[in-house]
Amino acid sequence: MVPKRSYIPEWYVIVLFFFFQAEDGIRDGLDEVYPPEKELDLTATYKGAAGQKVGWKKLNGRPGGYAMALWEQFEPSEFIISYALTHVYSPIDQTLPLLVGSDDGAKIFLNGQEIYRFLDVR
Repeated sequence: MVPKRSYIPEWYVIVLFFFFQAEDGIRDGLDEVYPPEKELDLTATYKGAAGQKVGWKKLNGRPGGYAMALWEQFEPSEFIISYALTHVYSPIDQTLPLLVGSDDGAKIFLNGQEIYRFLDVR
């Protein structure tokens, strides 16, 4: 039996904020607050890794998660911070599972509140 899974096909992504790594395996930079956590402006641009100008990019038609293949769309793709934004609407109040995967650390916010935290190496 194969489980039925639905993926969110529309995401906004911004990537390329370098993070500080004190030593191998320590990802303290994930606790630093970068501009997308301070304000939500999908038209804003920021100074990213290596001084390049970065902004939000809309990804359509790809399932979320691993299939987003962020490493194919942004360079560099290691030791960076990226943010992904989507909207989920429900006509009723309900509890649903959230499947999370990441290449190393991740934080997830729902309605401005942090609901998931993994600050380690995978």
